[in-house]
Amino acid sequence: ITVDGTLDAGYGSALATSNNGTSFSDNAIHAVYGVINGGNLNLFFAGNLAGNRLDILIDDGTPGQHILTPIGTNQGNYARLTRDMAQEGGLKLDATFSAGRYFTVVGNAFDYYVDSVNIHTGAGTYIGHLGALAQANGLPVGAHEWQPNGAQDVTIGLNNDNRVGLTGTLPDQAGLTAITTGIEFSIPVASLNASASGFKVVAFIANNNNDTVSNQMVNLPAGHAANLGDPWWEFKMSDIPGDQFITVAVPEPASLSFLALGGLLLAAKRRRAV
Repeated sequence: ITVDGTLDAGYGSALATSNNGTSFSDNAIHAVYGVINGGNLNLFFAGNLAGNRLDILIDDGTPGQHILTPIGTNQGNYARLTRDMAQEGGLKLDATFSAGRYFTVVGNAFDYYVDSVNIHTGAGTYIGHLGALAQANGLPVGAHEWQPNGAQDVTIGLNNDNRVGLTGTLPDQAGLTAITTGIEFSIPVASLNASASGFKVVAFIANNNNDTVSNQMVNLPAGHAANLGDPWWEFKMSDIPGDQFITVAVPEPASLSFLALGGLLLAAKRRRAV
């Protein structure tokens, strides 16, 4: 897999597709893909990010937060998700989701910035920024890959060339999975939890202040034409039917060993037949 914001065949089929036309013009998550490849958790969000932010929460299989609460002192954008007006805690996730890591890509007309928070330790990290971008119709265009400062060995890809489904009209399922450009992450599994059997991923598009979440949320059911609102107090993910996340499975070592053994036996059989 090459991390450049363009979908590769190695991702396989989409793990989720959108059920709602975007409430944020020029910003959309049309389809989501995920796979473990080369020791990395690779995530691909087909769609566009223009002048807003993509927030990602990862459940790495170790106890984290179900209700996001303040941690540490260098939390930046994550802090905006961590408490409501009644001071009862912030964004409430699905009951089976325990957030351990947070990543955000923040975009404007000229640049994109990436931040990360280790929710387990409270450590916040500014990963870096992409820099000046070529423009077309007010959106950055072209494929970009960057690993800012080598921080955490995280690699991000961006390609905003898609122009489908950015006005509130939802393409059909075939149209959603035909979109092959967007935002891409590659995160070393070892930096998350090397013993995890899988990773659950929440993702949504919000405004730059993180006080208005759009209807572009992974696995959000149909019928949400408007923004979800302020994550401090206007909605709870735990109140929305279904799971508002995808799960990326880690291949079983035993399965990999079995496949390797099968290949060796087949090769031996062919040698004997010669």
